[in-house]
Amino acid sequence: MPTSFQNLKCLSLYGCGEEVEEDKVLFGEKVSFPNLEELKLDDLSMLKKIWHAQHKFSDKLRILSVRTCPRLANLIPSHFNFQNLKELVVYNCEVLEYVFDHQGLNRDDGILPKIEILKLEELPKLRLTFYEDKNDNMPYHSSLFKFTALEHIKAIHIINCGKPLDEKVSFSPNLEVLVLERFSKLKKIDFGTEPKLKKLILKNLPELSNIRSNGDENANKTCLLSSSTFKNFHNLKWLDIIDCGMEDRSGVYRS
Repeated sequence: MPTSFQNLKCLSLYGCGEEVEEDKVLFGEKVSFPNLEELKLDDLSMLKKIWHAQHKFSDKLRILSVRTCPRLANLIPSHFNFQNLKELVVYNCEVLEYVFDHQGLNRDDGILPKIEILKLEELPKLRLTFYEDKNDNMPYHSSLFKFTALEHIKAIHIINCGKPLDEKVSFSPNLEVLVLERFSKLKKIDFGTEPKLKKLILKNLPELSNIRSNGDENANKTCLLSSSTFKNFHNLKWLDIIDCGMEDRSGVYRS
């Protein structure tokens, strides 16, 4: 008999590693949570798969947090509708390759249209794939995924995650917090016009050479942050730049 938890709003599972049998899914196809708004999973050492392939999960989910699930390989199936998800946190999942199952995901429907907080940390095998191109069947990585399409995003943390970003990455001007750590090829970061950035932390980006806003045509290419760039960051309150290489350039800031 199908089981439906109609009134459940928040579900947290912690330290149940020995209770989840290997090769078993956490939520079977006959269990539903139609009104669930928060799902938090932590320290599930045996968990490989969260949802059954035919499972229909709550489209009201606002917060999804998955931490320390060392055997979890795939997070969100392509058929799931998380159009109301506002916060996604994934931390310390050693073999996780995909945030989304890219097969069959229709990019025209939009990716996380209401997402405000995205935190991906300590995911060494993450391919950062969000969707698959319909024409050439090639996976899109996060560096090709347009973060500028996340119109409501306020905070992005990407720390020590799998394959590095491309040489240049752009973010929505609505972004308020950005934390990037350990990307060996990243050279340029663009925040668009009139950025609302309040906090910027960059660490271990050895090739980083330029930070700019889209309207900054006079960005100084000989330094990481030019005076014209600073003028565009009216709301910036916190700035950390640590171990970010300058490729023998003259400095971090120049007027």
